[in-house]
Amino acid sequence: INNKDGVTSTTVHNCVSNVPYNYARGFLSLEEAIIEEGITSIDAQAFKDCVSLTNVSMPNTIKTIGTFAFSDCYSLRNITLSENLETIKKGAFMDTRLSAVTIPNKVKKIGYAAGDDSHIVPNASQVVSTISKYEGVFENSDLITVTLNEGLEIIGARTFNYCSKLSGLTTPSTLKVLGYEGAAYILSGDSSSPTFSYVNTDIGVLQNCTSLSSVTLNEGLEIIGNNAFRGCSSLTSVTIPSTVEAMYMNVFEGCSSLRYIISLATTPPPIYNYIEDTSN
Repeated sequence: INNKDGVTSTTVHNCVSNVPYNYARGFLSLEEAIIEEGITSIDAQAFKDCVSLTNVSMPNTIKTIGTFAFSDCYSLRNITLSENLETIKKGAFMDTRLSAVTIPNKVKKIGYAAGDDSHIVPNASQVVSTISKYEGVFENSDLITVTLNEGLEIIGARTFNYCSKLSGLTTPSTLKVLGYEGAAYILSGDSSSPTFSYVNTDIGVLQNCTSLSSVTLNEGLEIIGNNAFRGCSSLTSVTIPSTVEAMYMNVFEGCSSLRYIISLATTPPPIYNYIEDTSN
């Protein structure tokens, strides 16, 4: 599309395999996007900043939704995700007005996933750019309900941060990681004697979900990331499954209504508040 002005509807025909990068970014009048059957991916920022977009017709052939594909689509309230969707990348639906979402069972991980060590940066000047890597898939949206199907294994950093209307969440038995393993650190010194300094990035995963009053964490969960429930002021109790092996710093900080944390394990999991010295 070459001319942004006045375009209210667009159809992506299946003569291409993907909705291209920046395809309709910033089309302020765009209200409807029809993606034909056969297209397999929506590339990064394809519909970013389409502030009037309310209707998206997504075929079941879509397997990947790219980085910031629908971010800042302030009028987008409903969307049905492809049954064959496998990957939802960071920031895909950030700052939308989605009220409900169902994650299909072929999706194994959402967003910025655990296990990526790019959270370690060489110096303090790079901290800001490092933090920017963590934009959550549904961060700052109007989600009230979220359905997570069996099959999901990792919910990446900041996925549901600042979803202030989200009232409850139940994790599937397949989920292993909720949030981010560890935190962000600055690496300084030479390779023979490195020094790690913690950077308080408040990464979280459900951080400041102030209406979140009910959380069901099913058996199978292994890791609860740093700041996971920070600022969830309506949360009154949490039961930690026996399968949880570790929790990382400040998991429940600012949960002012929290009265009970129940661990089903014989020995409660450790809470890591620092990074171990690996220089020796």
